[in-house]
Amino acid sequence: MDSRSMPIYHEHQVKQFCALHALNNLFGESCFTKKSLDDICERLAPTKGWGNPHRSFFGFGNWDVNVVMVAVQSKNCEAVWWDKRNDLSNLDLKPIVGFILNIPNDYAIGSFKLPLGRRHWISIRPIVTSGSPVQHQSSRSSSTSKAGSSETVNAVAGQRESRRLFYNLDSKFKVPLLIGNDAAVLAFLQEALGIKGGEMLVVVTKDSTN
Repeated sequence: MDSRSMPIYHEHQVKQFCALHALNNLFGESCFTKKSLDDICERLAPTKGWGNPHRSFFGFGNWDVNVVMVAVQSKNCEAVWWDKRNDLSNLDLKPIVGFILNIPNDYAIGSFKLPLGRRHWISIRPIVTSGSPVQHQSSRSSSTSKAGSSETVNAVAGQRESRRLFYNLDSKFKVPLLIGNDAAVLAFLQEALGIKGGEMLVVVTKDSTN
């Protein structure tokens, strides 16, 4: 079965909970709640009474980057802020768990955009897909050069061609949006960070940062 037919975990937007949805969509499960992110806020800035600098005054969410980074660390990962002066083509995608982007959030009434300065968190996650069984070129060559080499063919028959495709798991989307392969995601990120004025956290496992 092609794993692209399998459902991808995808939470939809509620209130100003986009940071919460981006985290859960990135890790593919409901690992964070409003309470757990609010608890991080309290650890970062213990307060008595109203207000916390790391979230919405009214308790509607809108958690800031400090909360997001601490949440990522709790999953044995690190969120590294991407310096936009660096060349994205030099980014090694192999150890990447995913990306969390903070992009402008355009509010509009009809055709009139409101300059509210709000921003929106989204996550980009790689999904490894498997296709049909494949036979490597070296195995095919050996099987034709030697009689009775069907065992070699059978040994590789169970191997499946796999590839990694990136998905945009924006909580405002109805379904995950396929971006494509490594080249496609780099082009997507270039546009998001350049033309659209976004900021990006590169999420990797703690082991890969050592």
